[in-house]
Amino acid sequence: MVVLFGVNRSLSITYPNLSRQVLEPLERQAVPYAISWAFNEIGALCNPRSSEVGLQTEFDSARALKALQGTLLDQDHVDRIIQPQFEAAAACGDPWDDDFVSLRNHLRYPYVLQVATRQALALAPRCRWLFFVRPDLLFSEPLDLAGLIASHPDPHQEVVISASWHRWWGGTNDRFALVTRGAAETYGLRYGQIDTFLRGGAGLLHAESFLQWCLDQQPAIGQLPSISTMAHRVRCKQSTQLLAPLDLSLPGLVAAQRALLGSVREWLGQEALAKRRALRGWMGRVRRYGGQPLRSWRPRPGVFGDQNRSR
Repeated sequence: MVVLFGVNRSLSITYPNLSRQVLEPLERQAVPYAISWAFNEIGALCNPRSSEVGLQTEFDSARALKALQGTLLDQDHVDRIIQPQFEAAAACGDPWDDDFVSLRNHLRYPYVLQVATRQALALAPRCRWLFFVRPDLLFSEPLDLAGLIASHPDPHQEVVISASWHRWWGGTNDRFALVTRGAAETYGLRYGQIDTFLRGGAGLLHAESFLQWCLDQQPAIGQLPSISTMAHRVRCKQSTQLLAPLDLSLPGLVAAQRALLGSVREWLGQEALAKRRALRGWMGRVRRYGGQPLRSWRPRPGVFGDQNRSR
């Protein structure tokens, strides 16, 4: 079962990539799958850290998915439900230091994920594996989910196989994961653990560290942060943000450049010519000055949009 959840910023761009890099490899290896989704239905985003303020989402494009079931959640209704958790989490501090805007956004995600998880488990009661993925990702290469499934044949083994990168605050990447059915409740229903997390004084409610804490409460679940496939996020304004560890060796930088150019060509086509030229100039600087921290460099403002680490 492939489970999409969150906010549908850019599904019209990312779904063709998901089909090619995730679904078609499953089909070639005769692995059956189904799709379900749950998205917040909102009029406009408010995420200043990613420069997404007043931008429209694409909730209507989700209706075109060939899914067993999809659910649109009214965000105002969701906000009323999560308000007690928001107040309790805000009393502990603001992990992102942005007037709690990101904290509220973070609380929305596990709630929507909870709805998506319950829906998927009910739709496919015999399904052993679930692939949770946010709808705003572009994968640079195929994900071998069939190989990962084949490498864990024990029906009694419960595992969460996640990305090896973007593990902020000592946590686990929460953007996509391949999860066994028994582990899906811990992974997908973690919204129900927020109160316990806060009462126990485990720290600020940060996305990755909270997921890690939930998994640590269930030692029988194997944690395998072993997926190294590079991915990019596509924002509402169609800027991309690289989500992957960076290898500062020359071969690693060349590979990253090619992967990023491939994704840019995919969703911008011929209109990306000027942006590709700018990127080549930027990557040339990377090759010449590879000893400096990559995060200290930025493309020319307005070329690729916000590159901050934002949710």
